Amino acid sequence: MRMRVWMVVCMEVMVTMGVYGNEKNHNGDEHDRLCKVLSAAVTALQTNSLSNTLKEALYITIFGNKSGGSLDALKGSLPVDYNDEKGKSRANVCGQPPNVGSRDHQQPRWPGHSAPHDLVCLCTPGNDGWPFGESIPGKKKLCGREKSALEIAEGNKGWSSSGNGEEGKKQMQETWNTIAKKCLGGDAGGNDLKEALHDFLRNLHKQSFDKYQERYRLGEDKEDPYPCSGNKKICVMYYNTTEANYPMPWWTELQMAIKNDDELQPKKKREEEINKQENSQKQRQTQKQDQTQLPHTHRTAALQSAQQGSQEAEPDNTENNPNPIATLEETSGTLIIPPSSWLFNALLLI
Repeated sequence: MRMRVWMVVCMEVMVTMGVYGNEKNHNGDEHDRLCKVLSAAVTALQTNSLSNTLKEALYITIFGNKSGGSLDALKGSLPVDYNDEKGKSRANVCGQPPNVGSRDHQQPRWPGHSAPHDLVCLCTPGNDGWPFGESIPGKKKLCGREKSALEIAEGNKGWSSSGNGEEGKKQMQETWNTIAKKCLGGDAGGNDLKEALHDFLRNLHKQSFDKYQERYRLGEDKEDPYPCSGNKKICVMYYNTTEANYPMPWWTELQMAIKNDDELQPKKKREEEINKQENSQKQRQTQKQDQTQLPHTHRTAALQSAQQGSQEAEPDNTENNPNPIATLEETSGTLIIPPSSWLFNALLLI
């Protein structure tokens, strides 16, 4: 009994110390859920039966705007918006609400701008290469990638709130190449967009602060008025409220569009069923008309064939007779050769 208790205690200690697997995957689950939504959105966009509302929401999810863009160009390289002065500070573009009234205004990026942008915030190493620069023993991963996969520069440089610099920019590019681009490749696993979004949303952490009551966090951070700055705080902080004059996160737009589409589905199905019934009825009427005209067509064809056969038979009889003129005389009862002149004179003398 004592031995069993001792084994249980040892196992609990091992789990607490992280000996099981000796690994810490920072933002691993958050990345997986976000990536599934983005991949499913890319796949859904390739279908033809989308409502305009849902198509615009998918454009926002993928491109950050309602008009869309080139998926190949987006996958090509890190967007130039991160070179903008307003796009360099990690605390601003990952942790603070947008200061624009709509998506049409020219602020490069903000939390919830698009799913690819949120992946950059969630999966780019932070200040001094955090979490890879920590002295805590054990294997570390960020969004399922080890240090070598993200090509952390010498000195463990990363992307922080002070700007990106050349080191931070390199880390952002690697995050785009190894993580965002893969999620933009579409969903090969057949994940349902609605289910993927539901799983993503129910794992957001509500973190109200001061005037921001509808504030939701994705990733690792603590209570902080300046969250997601990259200083041991790698996350995305969403501001989902209609009280302020700024655009809603992409997932709010997508959630509303899916709900609207679900409400329209019964109506679309009824319309499709009505069209199907009408087409079937038209097809039956056409078949009935064809069957009605078919006997008349056969009779007409038979009469035409008989007349043609009779006309062809008469010339054949005339041609086969050795004296065709005699035949005509017998038939009509009229002489074809006129009488001689002497017979006419004799009649006059009488």
